[in-house]
Amino acid sequence: MAAVLSDQYGRKKTLLLGGAIYVVGSMLQVTPTVFYADAPKAALVFLNLTRAIGGFGVGVVSPVVPTYISESSPKHIRGRLTGMYQLFLVFGIAGSFWVNYGLLELYGDDPQKEALWQIAFGIQAIPGSLLLYFMASQHESPRWLAEQGQLDEMRHVLAKLRGATENDPEVADEAHAIKKDVQSRTRLTLREQAKEVGSSKKMLYRCSIPVILMAFGQFTGINAINYYSPAIFRQLGLSGALAGLLGTGIYGVVKIIVTIVALAMGVEQYGRKALLVWGGLGQATWYANPG
Repeated sequence: MAAVLSDQYGRKKTLLLGGAIYVVGSMLQVTPTVFYADAPKAALVFLNLTRAIGGFGVGVVSPVVPTYISESSPKHIRGRLTGMYQLFLVFGIAGSFWVNYGLLELYGDDPQKEALWQIAFGIQAIPGSLLLYFMASQHESPRWLAEQGQLDEMRHVLAKLRGATENDPEVADEAHAIKKDVQSRTRLTLREQAKEVGSSKKMLYRCSIPVILMAFGQFTGINAINYYSPAIFRQLGLSGALAGLLGTGIYGVVKIIVTIVALAMGVEQYGRKALLVWGGLGQATWYANPG
């Protein structure tokens, strides 16, 4: 759905829509006991529904953000800027654990204290609100404008993004390259695209790699570790909820540091393929020696 919306209405409008849905869902997650104070089962159903609304907003935003960044970035730092998306993801994951750690320190491990979970859910609205605030003043993706035939607007946006005039040679060259690339493409229906994927072994191989990488990335179990790391750390010997969250928070900080190092020293210098190969070998090595 996100792909269809972003192609039809633009990256910016899709991001604003997804961000608005996410903020609404996050704010409603604080209110189940307000609407259903005497009906705990109904309150739980309402909470799950609002969580689904927030998740829908995340689902709309997640695939469009890297697309928008890559289409708006100068080519010499495009990989690094797109990689910043992952950096902010790990910042968010680590931040969520530290927020939970702080709330447990403040309120204790008592689920009857509504503030314990209301604050955690309410804080979610902050990044969503920041997305709406800053995205409102941003320009549409130059490539999407070119796809819609808005070539003058595309050149104007490129000049703004590059901090130059529309007559600047670099802006003119980039605008020409985008225009040429867009005009050389043939629009295909979903059925035609699926048929094209299997048109040759080489095409099937190239189209399968991104899907396989993302799927195998999930098969490593990283999301399970992110979600259940407090329990995992407790089983490893850290006693109590606070200790488990502290260990998880440190784990999150380590991910931030490694991501920063990869972006600062690897993406542009060694290339995407080299990092994928070495990262995969590193993962395989540690998974082969779990003890």
